[in-house]
Amino acid sequence: AYLFSGPRGTGKKSVARLCAMTAMCRGEKKPCGACGPCRRMAAGTHPDMHEIVPEKGKQTISVDVVRGVIEEVGVQSFEGGVKVLLCPQAEKMTPQAQNCLLKTLEEPPSDTVFFLVTDQPAALLSTIVSRCRTIRFHPLTIEAAARRLCALGLEAGEAARRARMADGCVGQALQIDEERMALREKLTRDVFSVRRAADIPAAVSAYKDVKEQKTQVLDVLESAVRDILLAQSGRMDIA
Repeated sequence: AYLFSGPRGTGKKSVARLCAMTAMCRGEKKPCGACGPCRRMAAGTHPDMHEIVPEKGKQTISVDVVRGVIEEVGVQSFEGGVKVLLCPQAEKMTPQAQNCLLKTLEEPPSDTVFFLVTDQPAALLSTIVSRCRTIRFHPLTIEAAARRLCALGLEAGEAARRARMADGCVGQALQIDEERMALREKLTRDVFSVRRAADIPAAVSAYKDVKEQKTQVLDVLESAVRDILLAQSGRMDIA
């Protein structure tokens, strides 16, 4: 069992899928990308790949969902090889769901590999963590992230801007859209509008009804304030 932990956008889920493909590959150089198991993994149709995800419309992973996946993993491999159980948002498992999974981690089915992925490792039970080999993922430097984004087709200036906004997390940088750009500009203006304590209520009132975006607002605000402080200290040009 492996626990991949680190900030969003650092490649945890992609690496977990690549490791799963490697475990199931039947080629000489793994993963070969050409054998039947590799192609089925790439297409998302491999019968021995099992995922624990929230039910549609749910924010958490219930114990019933975990039980159902564990039952599937418990049967013999369809292709006679390794079985993989992936939980790409492990922090969403309820305590009851985690305890259910814990029993399987303590007595796992044969030839089964577990990948738990999370950006909130503190949300997992210590007993779960202790039974996994933890691998921590970290953001790239801003410069390295910008180079990676350029390699993926972004223009140099845009790549640098996104890399800075995402603090080196390439996955987050790729998800930045025009709406997020506009939100950053608005938040930056609102931060600069605060000159004294009396200005704070007016600055924050515009965000009191954006409950669905609260995480995004806080992420963007943190990034914007960091850049403002770096610019004021002379350590970065954010023009």
